[in-house]
Amino acid sequence: TNAIGALLNGRLFTVALFHHTINRAVFIQWLKEDLIPKLNKKSVLIMDNARFHVGKKRFVNWWHKVGISCCIYLHTVLI
Repeated sequence: TNAIGALLNGRLFTVALFHHTINRAVFIQWLKEDLIPKLNKKSVLIMDNARFHVGKKRFVNWWHKVGISCCIYLHTVLI
C-alpha cells in the first residue's frame, strides 16, 4: 500500500491510500479529485522531487488554471 498526503499547518490535511504504484497519472488524479477541491484559492504547494512531481514546466500553467498561486519544489540531497 502506498500513500499520498498533504500537510496544512503541521497537520494531516488529506491522505489517500493506493494498492498500486504511484505514478504521474495517479498523482494528477489525486490532485484533481482530492487535494485541489479542498484547497483555498491562492494556495502554495511545496513538494519534494519525487519522480511523479517533476516536469515543472508541464505543471506550471495547470497550477494557475486551478487557482494555485505558487508551487515550490524541494530537492533532496543524498549524502
